[in-house]
Amino acid sequence: MFKHSIRDLFLVILSMLHVACWVLPVLYFEQLSIMNLCMFALANIMLMCTNYQCIAHNFIHNTFFKSDYLNGWFSVLNTLGLIMPQSFYKSHHINHHVHNNDKWQNGEPPKDKSSLYYYGKNGKEEGMLRYTLLSYFRLSIAFLYKDSSQRNGSLVLIEIVVLALFITGLTIINPWAVLVFVLPVHYIGTSMASLENYAEHHGCSPDNKLSNSVSCYTSVYNLLWFNNGYHQEHHYEPEIHWTKLPQARERMLAETERKVVKGCHLAGLFSKDNS
Repeated sequence: MFKHSIRDLFLVILSMLHVACWVLPVLYFEQLSIMNLCMFALANIMLMCTNYQCIAHNFIHNTFFKSDYLNGWFSVLNTLGLIMPQSFYKSHHINHHVHNNDKWQNGEPPKDKSSLYYYGKNGKEEGMLRYTLLSYFRLSIAFLYKDSSQRNGSLVLIEIVVLALFITGLTIINPWAVLVFVLPVHYIGTSMASLENYAEHHGCSPDNKLSNSVSCYTSVYNLLWFNNGYHQEHHYEPEIHWTKLPQARERMLAETERKVVKGCHLAGLFSKDNS
């Protein structure tokens, strides 16, 4: 059933859990205590980051199943977790890989829509706080729809229709829960995913494919986040499965002095002890 590794099952289960963490608080909004709602909110924020960085991300590079039907099914399922078409994120992320956090050139803006330099000034990265808080509002829906339609054909239309029905259903069940829980939690979760992207490329050399992102080799971090710490390795060999990224590190050790942070990517933003 699984195309590359049975360990992708964990990512599929997490995607299902993510969808459940949107549905359950809406269904039982009136019965849940403030504490329980906060727990659901925290779970959703964590799952949003995990989805963008691990679930949706790894599925983009290596689809989970041998069956095209099952891959299409999962793409629709994960659309509900992201509350954004999986195909949109694929277009957004492939654009990032093609142009690798590029800078302004000859008065032309970066081609990487998520580049840290896109809204920066004087050839510098945009500030961390602005990047984190505003990225949510900067997606070009027209670009994503056009590109994803070319890449995924009718699948993106199915994702959009199912997502519209999902949001409509949640709103019918409890519009107040959608307004005060789903919308703000989705914004915070997506913004935290943007912060993680910032941390994964901050202070790097966009023009050097051997040092254009940040790696983190903490064992617990990589165990819990599916080897996401091997980010430079992933950019160097984006086609290899996440379970094999440590092997890519071994192949790169003699090739470059990479930027490596301790603990986790986010901790690296606030620590001067980088090596």
